Amino acid sequence: MNETKKVINPIVEIYQDEIMSVLNNKPSQYATVTFTKRGNGQVRVMNLTLRYSNPDYKGVGMGYNPEDKGLIRVKDTQAHKEYLNGKAKKDGYKCIPLDGITQITKFGIDYIVIS
Repeated sequence: MNETKKVINPIVEIYQDEIMSVLNNKPSQYATVTFTKRGNGQVRVMNLTLRYSNPDYKGVGMGYNPEDKGLIRVKDTQAHKEYLNGKAKKDGYKCIPLDGITQITKFGIDYIVIS
């Protein structure tokens, strides 16, 4: 009988002010983030990276600085892949609300954001 074992990631609780240090922690530049969108309250799961070479990555040309609005600029890796393959119109660069992040999975560890 062929049994599939489910891998359970270790869970670490972090505070809101620790989010950026987890996301910026090397060696991996990729993470999966669960967050709540501000506009409609929708919960979203996104595979992303903070390391990219987009000229607008610091908000230049955007008309506003994302940090001033509590946002972080990321590259949605799935949306970017679809863009490169001609399946999407947008390039995958997005802003997500820092205060809406509830979970980060990185290095095989689930970081749960607590208040």
